[in-house]
Order: sequence, then C-alpha cells, then structure tokens
Amino acid sequence: NLEDLEDNVFIDCIDSAFKKMIARKSIERGFRLLLKNNIKSTIIFESILNEDAASFEGAFDGIYNFNYFKTSKDENRIQNLDFKILSNEFNKLNSTNGYILGGSCNIAKDLANLPSNRLTPSKFVDYVQLLFNNIPNVTITIRNENWIKEQKMNCFLGVAKGSKESPYLIEIKVKNSNLKKNVVFVGKGITFDSGGISIKSAKNMSEMKGDMSGAAAVFAALHAFANITKIENESLNSNIENEDCKYAIGLIPLCENMVSGKALKPGDVLKSMSGLSVEVSDTDAEGRLILSDVLYYATKFNPDFIISIATLTGSIIAGIGHQYMGCFTKNQNFWQILNESAFLAGEPVWRMPLNGYSNIIKKSNVADLVNYVQVGADCCNAASFLSMFVKKFNYLHLDIASTMFDEELNTMTASGTRTLFYFLKSLTK
Repeated sequence: NLEDLEDNVFIDCIDSAFKKMIARKSIERGFRLLLKNNIKSTIIFESILNEDAASFEGAFDGIYNFNYFKTSKDENRIQNLDFKILSNEFNKLNSTNGYILGGSCNIAKDLANLPSNRLTPSKFVDYVQLLFNNIPNVTITIRNENWIKEQKMNCFLGVAKGSKESPYLIEIKVKNSNLKKNVVFVGKGITFDSGGISIKSAKNMSEMKGDMSGAAAVFAALHAFANITKIENESLNSNIENEDCKYAIGLIPLCENMVSGKALKPGDVLKSMSGLSVEVSDTDAEGRLILSDVLYYATKFNPDFIISIATLTGSIIAGIGHQYMGCFTKNQNFWQILNESAFLAGEPVWRMPLNGYSNIIKKSNVADLVNYVQVGADCCNAASFLSMFVKKFNYLHLDIASTMFDEELNTMTASGTRTLFYFLKSLTK
C-alpha cells in the first residue's frame, strides 16, 4: 500500500523490499496450496522477481507445520522436500542465504511452539549447543546460576528463584571478517511466564510458553548468520582467527517466572548488577528485570550497537495492534538502519517514543527505579526502564509481544529473526 509509505526515509530500499515481500508471500502461499493438495515430495519452482533468497524464505514459511506431539500426523505435509529453482538469473549464494535463514526461522518457531515442559531453560541450552556444534566461527559459553550470582545479577535471580528450574545465561559469539561493527543482541528467554505472585489470568496463559520468543529470535538470527559466515569464509579463504574481526554476540537469559514460597513478591527491592536498586511493584513485569542485568552486562563488551528483543508488554498491542513490532531508540541513525533491515525482512516496525518517560519509572519511595507503574503507556515505560542500564551506548529495543503469534495460522511466528539477520548483513556491506 503506497499510502503507508508517505513518511519513509529510506526510499532507496523500497523497490528491493517490495520485490522481496512479493516473492516471500507468493511462494509461501503457493506452498500452502501444495500442502492442501497432498504434494509431498520434490518441489520445483521459479523464484519470484529473481529474489532467490526471499523465495526460499517464503518456501520455508509455507511448509511450516508444528505437529510433533500428534499421534495422527497431518498427511498433507511435505515428507521429502527438495527445492529446485528455475530462475534464469539464479544466484547460488543468495539462494543459500535464503535456504539457511528460512530453516533457522523455522527452528525459532519450533522453540516458541514447544510446550514449557519440553523446553525448560536447561533444554534450551541443549538445543543451542547441539545446533551450533561444529561451526568454527562460533564460541558458545554457558553461564550457570553460580556465575550469575557472582556477577550480582540480582534482578535476573529474583525472577528465577520462584522456579525449581535453574537459570542460565547463554553467550553466542560469532566472528565475521566482513562485519564493520560490533553488535550485541539480548533476547528475553522466559520459557514460561505465569506472572509470578502477580499471577496472570487463566485465559491464554498457555501462550506464555512463547515468552522466550525474543531468545528464539536471537538464537535463530545468529544461527543463520554463523552458517552463512562459515560458507563465505570457506569460499573466500578468510581468516576468522584474526583478532581484528568484528563480532556479533547473542546474550540469552533463561528462566521461568513461577509462583512458589520462594518467589519474588510485590514490594521487594532488588539491587541490580549496575548498582541501581529496583522496587518490584508487579512480578508480571519480569522481562524488564532479567533484561536489565543482562543489558548492563552487554555493555562490558563495548559494542557499537545493542539491541534487545522481547515479548515485553501487552500495551504494545493496544498501541499498534498486531501488524508491527514496536521499536524504541533515541538514535535516529540506528533507527534508520533497523527500519530498513525490517522493511527488507518483511517485518515492519513502528517507532515509539522513548524520551520523557524516565521520571515515571523513578516514582519509587524506596528504590532508584520501579519496574511497573500504572501510569501512561507501559510499553514506553518499560523501554525507558531498560535504557537506564545501557547509558552512553547506541541502544534499540524491539517489543515483539504484538507480533509473536499468528492467529490465522495458529502458530508462533519467529518475529524479529529476519530483521536481526538483515541488520547484521547490512553491517557487512
């Protein structure tokens, strides 16, 4: 819809973005029709508008079907998939990029769709170690509860202590010789969110198995980026051991937010890793608590850019509905890069205000900050809260609570995965 483009400042990418969008959606819908017609084996198709990468991304969207726990499997599911592209201007590298990214996005959907008894924090760790195995440009570090305590990440620990499941912090470091900037992604990994003592209503609580969608997006984006980096380095004989190589780091805090005799209580005060004290007025505002410590930890890497991504607030849905991810940053250039990346990824973002909210989150009589205030727009308050822990750094937050679930297809979406990937690719040019 051209009317929606009146205020876009990245005109140069519009043509490419529309071609990618048309290719992605056309191929996706085509594959869904094939599924309905019981086509199960080799698929030969023409990439749309010579957008080989986007066509593959659409193909993986079109074949996705989460039915692992059904005793009677869906017969209309492709059993033996072998893509063939007939494009006259076939680009092998672009196609490989699309194939890898499409597969990684489906991994993110699987993780978000898995029930919380099948995806505990420790099992998430297992998946990461398994799927990054034998990729030479990647370092995986698993931080356990003792390490988290040593770092004095008391906000993170405060949320985790209500559950019998131990918390973890995953560090994924990907080196890329073409990357121009150092980047840190931080993804919220609450594998189940009951709300804690400030318990949620029973309606739709089952969807809170997907409260780790931000973590899944970070994992999947770096999984795709690492595999593509491996292929590019092999073809170019690049030296990824070079100490001057830039890096992309993913930080994934994992825990559950549960109700128990050990759980965090409204009115508790926590001292964060940064030294700032936080009053917990609502235990269901737990995402900003675990992210606050990990965002501060992210600054230790001295990155050029920090991006957090989380299913953070219900209020973002009230503000912009389900069509856009909410984006918060004070840096105009950062916004433009991310906006263009999201546009190319087919995951539109809407910029939300961040200035002017710091006084609201400081309205505590007992601490420096308060994690929830029943005043104004909570999505803006939450983003402002997070920004307090990354001062002097280029910071951007994506609230994907609005786009985490597809009502029509009844599935989690891997929202933000492609945007993070395209953001990294934009920094390799």
